Amino acid sequence: MSLFKGLAFDSFAYGLSGILSRMMSFLIFPFVSQVLGPTEYGVIGLVGNLINFLMILFLLGTDAGVMRWYFDSNDEESKKVVINTWFWPYLVLSTILSLLVFAAAPLLSPYIVKEIDITVYLRMVALTLPLFCFQLLCNTLIRLQRKPLLALLYNVPTSILYIILNYYFIVYQKWGLDGFYASYFIYFTLNSALGIAIVYKQLSPKWFRLALYKDIFRFSLPMVPANISIWIVGLSGGYFVQYYFTTADAGIYQIGLILAAAISLATNAFGFAWQPFALSIHKDPEAKHTYARALMLFTAVTSILQLLLLLFSRDLLVLISRPEFADSSWVASAYSLTYIFQGLTSIFVIGLNIVKTNADYGIISVASALLTLVLSFFLIPYFGIYGAVACAVVPKLLSVAFILRQAQRSYPIPYPILHTVVVYSGTIAIGYLTLMLLTWWDIGLAFGVFLKALIAILVIILVGAFVRDRLRQTVLPGNFI
Repeated sequence: MSLFKGLAFDSFAYGLSGILSRMMSFLIFPFVSQVLGPTEYGVIGLVGNLINFLMILFLLGTDAGVMRWYFDSNDEESKKVVINTWFWPYLVLSTILSLLVFAAAPLLSPYIVKEIDITVYLRMVALTLPLFCFQLLCNTLIRLQRKPLLALLYNVPTSILYIILNYYFIVYQKWGLDGFYASYFIYFTLNSALGIAIVYKQLSPKWFRLALYKDIFRFSLPMVPANISIWIVGLSGGYFVQYYFTTADAGIYQIGLILAAAISLATNAFGFAWQPFALSIHKDPEAKHTYARALMLFTAVTSILQLLLLLFSRDLLVLISRPEFADSSWVASAYSLTYIFQGLTSIFVIGLNIVKTNADYGIISVASALLTLVLSFFLIPYFGIYGAVACAVVPKLLSVAFILRQAQRSYPIPYPILHTVVVYSGTIAIGYLTLMLLTWWDIGLAFGVFLKALIAILVIILVGAFVRDRLRQTVLPGNFI
């Protein structure tokens, strides 16, 4: 159990540190949504999705490979070789892409957002791409060296500054989108400068090894199409929504994704802590049973969070934002499943990482992306933002099932699959049945919130009892599969 306490503390620390930098839109939403409308949020979402795609291109999936080789290193010198072999090509590629986007911004603008000229915004975010390399390097080293307190000290102050900057420029100065991107640029500049100050002693081109980079690259290569496919599955929907409808509709969809990101506070925090934790104990005789118990705990926490989002997201939007944002609640509750499926994938894929094979992961990711594209042409023109959500959720579910199957063939682990399915399907069914009942029975906002709170408390008690009972059982393959 002490292992799980360590994992829980690491997850908490990373949830308040590295995750904060990925959750800015969620944290600033309560006050920024009072100023920015659906169209502005559409711009933010579409530009942000482009930057995420560019990051995939220059990272080349090597962030997964560097972890595997780092934990195979037995001394500090070897670990520095691994880190520098990964970092320097990464920095060079990001700088090249940054210059290309900066130069091509006027040409890209009408293809990214069809209603507003975003040339200046594209150039501002392009300049931050090399800066992101130092931020990621610092956070990666902190994770690999298991220093959660340093993660807090590195990320929390600049994250708070980012929130303050957005309030000042957007709400107080009323700069609108100009204020958002000014805050974005200042935040990345300061955060990267602090990251350089922390890691500069561990950086030098003299530790770069071409032969090692080839090994890491070959291992990571399947992750490139896989990560592009993940982007297509998770983030391409906004472009289809704008193409068939408007930038404002893409903004409503984007706000749903922002609310759904509340779930990713847990799943991403877990993911940040999980991979180095799982790989660091993979030689332990009890490692497989530890992985199985981790799945049960992850299921309990995320199923409850998804239920809370499903029940209360619309009420939250009514209280803190504009009326036209209310439809985003249905997007948020459904899209949150993609974060849960991604978290489950990070648990199941650990078997493939241990045996150093990622080919299956790449195959299913590409297949999921193709399925998303096909579904997008059929569903989004007729169902709009709800069709876009379906195009993200269905391929993710199929991907999880395939990864589990392939990982179990390579490295069998006694996961509690049946119990996981029971918990998730039960909480989702209860949530939607509750909303259907309250839609039919108009009892007012206050009493509706009270009734949903009682139901949520009851479900939390039931899920907690169910999971606790399963964790007390002897962990044997026959009990879990």
